Amino acid sequence: MNKKKNQSKEELKEKIKELEKEIKKLKEELLRKDATIEHLQFLLKKAEAEVGIKSGYGAEGFTLTLIELEAANRELQKLNEELAKMKAELEERVKERTKELQEKVEELEKFQRLAVGRELRMIELKEEVKRLREKLGEKSEK
Repeated sequence: MNKKKNQSKEELKEKIKELEKEIKKLKEELLRKDATIEHLQFLLKKAEAEVGIKSGYGAEGFTLTLIELEAANRELQKLNEELAKMKAELEERVKERTKELQEKVEELEKFQRLAVGRELRMIELKEEVKRLREKLGEKSEK
């Protein structure tokens, strides 16, 4: 029984390690997306600044800058949506894994209570056998 219990604990620990690795990987991916968004925000601010400067040089410069600005803005919105989706997916996966792990912990705790209960009952029965043998005048065997 202890072997099975230890094996279950080891499996649970292994699953926890896998989950931690997966969470770390997803966090790194989110950080990369955040960095990309920050870069696009920088480009957007730069483009906005260029609009102010280039607008004085004529319609062509102003139009080109607005096109760049709109493209950067669309890309920024797309990345923000993707980032929000990834965060939601990560939260959902963490909830699911946490639930799975909680169920495993509860299963192990139930098994432990059962094993301890059986052990206590065995001790009680051994004491009862010893008392009965002593009552019959026999010596207890160990």
